Amino acid sequence: MGYNKNQHYIPKLYLRHFSFEENAREIGLYNLENGFFTERAPLRKQAKVSFFYGKDGAIDDWLQEIETKAAPIIKSILTKQVVPPGLSVEYMYLFTFSMLFSVRTKLS
Repeated sequence: MGYNKNQHYIPKLYLRHFSFEENAREIGLYNLENGFFTERAPLRKQAKVSFFYGKDGAIDDWLQEIETKAAPIIKSILTKQVVPPGLSVEYMYLFTFSMLFSVRTKLS
């Protein structure tokens, strides 16, 4: 798969749901260290680190595959406000995405 230097530890598909005026490109940003706030920071530049998952791209590619499967399920939940039935394929993708999301954070 592709070579991606900028690897997000918070998936962009998640951040898009908090975007400025639902534009899916910008997000509000508050920097704790210097107290800086902006309503419109580029989403693509947030919560990413160069080669966070390694330089070969294998883990990043794998995570992108899971995100691609989870994205329409999350969108459906937000639109219909209904969670897929337990043990369905959709539920298992959502579960997998949720478990991975809970451990793929950057430690300070």
